[in-house]
Amino acid sequence: MRQAEERADYPLIDIGVDPESNETVRVRIGRYGPFLQLGEGGPGKTASLPPAVAPADLGVDKAMVLIRAKAQGPRVLGVDPKTGMNVYAIHGRFGAYVQLGETPERGSKEKPKRSSLTNGLTDTTVTLDEALQLLELPRELGLHPESNQPVVAGLGRFGPYVKHGDDYRSLTADDDLFSVGLERALGLFAEPKRGGRRQTVKRVIRQIDVPDGGAALQVLEGRYGPYVTDGETNASIPRGMDPVSLSLDDARGLLDARRGAAPRPGRRGRTAPATKRRAPRAKGAAQEAPVAAAGADRSRAKPKSTRRKARRARDAVRNAAGPADGGPQNGSARRTGLQQFFPRRQAR
Repeated sequence: MRQAEERADYPLIDIGVDPESNETVRVRIGRYGPFLQLGEGGPGKTASLPPAVAPADLGVDKAMVLIRAKAQGPRVLGVDPKTGMNVYAIHGRFGAYVQLGETPERGSKEKPKRSSLTNGLTDTTVTLDEALQLLELPRELGLHPESNQPVVAGLGRFGPYVKHGDDYRSLTADDDLFSVGLERALGLFAEPKRGGRRQTVKRVIRQIDVPDGGAALQVLEGRYGPYVTDGETNASIPRGMDPVSLSLDDARGLLDARRGAAPRPGRRGRTAPATKRRAPRAKGAAQEAPVAAAGADRSRAKPKSTRRKARRARDAVRNAAGPADGGPQNGSARRTGLQQFFPRRQAR
């Protein structure tokens, strides 16, 4: 699987040329999301693209700031007054974050306290005060009046949230994670919980205005690369066509071609694999099978212990026979020899 990922041809977007190195800066889609690449890439020439930054709004200068920050390593923001440990801003594989204390050696079970950055903050712009606020999350807002359990506010994978027991509610864009109170959290818990899967926000690369008064077209960054949409039809942007500079005519041509294409087969259209049928048996083979099985049962050898007892019983009878005729004079000797191997049952 790893070899297939290395051979995969991911889409790329050219941003411009770095004036210092004269190498092209690109946005590529990798295994862990979009990232920046300088030239052919390699150590010190790549950096993850922050989720809040759209490729259309990214220039060469801003891209080089992210790449240099990743190449320089962790940035020391200052010292935490409570613990006396250093606070770092780090640009990691999954984005930028802040860390309290030193990074432990590989294999160590001790993990330093970390926190992801909120929207609008980067590892180059975050300050010590902002980092200390993030490292104090989750923070307790108070006790729930009904359950008397704590209500906390924190920053998770899908953004800021408030939590009460096992119940979570996402904060809206108007809520401040560091100033939201207990009353606001109780109001969110009183609202009905939204069902369904979480939908990720698609990043807008560019918006193409339509002069004839129609709805504007959008160039979005999708899971499998950039595409253009009019709200009803989606059309992938082929390689070699720059999504940032996509013209209105090219966008309409892609949408028209997508509308005229044959529908893609869905999962429900798949046919089940044919089941293999056994060949019918011949009548002669079916009739001979019980006979052969019965013969095998009759010819099955007896256990060794039974054969050994029978052999000893025959030897005992032979030794008890008289010398004249080679046989027992009466039945008492025969019974005596057999009784030592097969004693009589007790009378009930």
